[in-house]
Amino acid sequence: MQRPNSRGRITLRSADPIEHPAIDPGYFASDASGSDIATMIEGVRINRRIAAQSPLKEMIEGEITPSAEAVSDAEIADYIRGHCTTLYHAASTCRMGTDDLAVVDPKRLQVRGLDGLHVADASVIPIMISGNIQTPTILIAECAAAAILG
Repeated sequence: MQRPNSRGRITLRSADPIEHPAIDPGYFASDASGSDIATMIEGVRINRRIAAQSPLKEMIEGEITPSAEAVSDAEIADYIRGHCTTLYHAASTCRMGTDDLAVVDPKRLQVRGLDGLHVADASVIPIMISGNIQTPTILIAECAAAAILG
């Protein structure tokens, strides 16, 4: 899913900088509208319709278990919730912006309330993009360097 409505949380467990943070991705649970899980269920149904068409269907023995047993929307949702994970380019963990949920100042890429701490990576992307994040991350780093140094 390219642009989920669900939002996770990363919080500190303690003041110890070595201790790993608490990470709750909030998959599906934080999307009150239910549109994220509905999108994923529809994605499973679309994939199944595609796989059932010739000439592809002649090359497929069948859907593998445990997803094959998931037929109803509720069963597919349970399967999705049990098997989804973040893959590749995690971003937007401390997004920049001017609203109450943004923690990084978009002009200087400085963390609000902490002097001298700047974020210059994909963490500040406010809304996940639908492509590879390498180029935007380089741009963010260049902008941060210019803002911090000069």
